[in-house]
Amino acid sequence: MTNEAIGKELERIWINNGDELFGYVNSMVRGAADTEDVLQNAFLRLARTLEKGTAVDNIRSYLYRIARNEALRLIEGRHRIPIPNDELETSIVQSPQHHVEAEMDVSRILESLPQEQREVVILKLFQGFTFDEVAEVMGIGPKTAASRYRYALEKLKRRKSVMREVKRNVAQG
Repeated sequence: MTNEAIGKELERIWINNGDELFGYVNSMVRGAADTEDVLQNAFLRLARTLEKGTAVDNIRSYLYRIARNEALRLIEGRHRIPIPNDELETSIVQSPQHHVEAEMDVSRILESLPQEQREVVILKLFQGFTFDEVAEVMGIGPKTAASRYRYALEKLKRRKSVMREVKRNVAQG
């Protein structure tokens, strides 16, 4: 592949995946500058892979895997915890401005999940990955991805019923 062809392919990949990938990485590293650094490194690694002519079955999953690894490397290098529980960027959900409150509710709900479950939910629901793709990105088996997703949904359902009960008690007063 020529440098020009690689450049065009990277541009096509960015156009098709850039916004979602930015949201995913930003949910891990929490900051636009760090997210941009991670994505730059991920695309450099992808360019090297394309340059070598290495066959990649699923370029989207491969790119997310590279970006995830780069994000974890950045986090470990700075002794930070991935996807902190105190605040989760609302960039995970892309919606019109009038849905900001709903985005914050989603962020608060996701905060209650363990990191591994939260990451599966983000990839599955917000990025549209299959369990096979989630497994590839996270370096786990598809059955593990599915079970983490199932456990996350169970926790979210329990939390929802508890919140309903609290609201009912507050309303009764």
